[in-house]
Amino acid sequence: MESKIILRIGGFNIKVDYSKLVNPFARKEFEISIIRKYSGFIYNNKIAKKPDFVITVNSISIAETIYKKEKKSVYFKIYRFINANTIETYHYVSYMDFSMILREIVMKLLSKNNGFMMHGSAVVDKNNFAHVFTGDSGDGKSTTMKLLSYENMPAGDDSVIIRGEKGRYYLYQTPLFEK
Repeated sequence: MESKIILRIGGFNIKVDYSKLVNPFARKEFEISIIRKYSGFIYNNKIAKKPDFVITVNSISIAETIYKKEKKSVYFKIYRFINANTIETYHYVSYMDFSMILREIVMKLLSKNNGFMMHGSAVVDKNNFAHVFTGDSGDGKSTTMKLLSYENMPAGDDSVIIRGEKGRYYLYQTPLFEK
């Protein structure tokens, strides 16, 4: 059984490998949740080049925790870097946790590849040009995007990726948690 999914985010291939999940139910549940949340970003090309980053998902019976005595707080470890291009996480992470892991990865890849993520909304017009709206929370970015979406394709509502490639700048949607 194939236990990996390639997510294409910001022009990068991020492989999610959950083959180490030993419980078939956990494997299937994890797969369903990834497909449901990131369906528009799943890259189905079987000839995909080497991934730019790998997320390895493991099963564990006891979660590693950190106890901060002075704050009387317990923190659960949700991921760790294995090397420069691999993160290990666990099947118990929530959608929000996984989104935070993806954000960390995308930011790392963008910083090395002439790109950035920004707070803003965007539409793409009929000529395939992106229009990005920035401003503070409550300034009307989302409203502007919605008003323009009658004749333009919405391309982001809270965060967008801008990346310089081959002398031009491109806008990418993000699969990260948005309003």
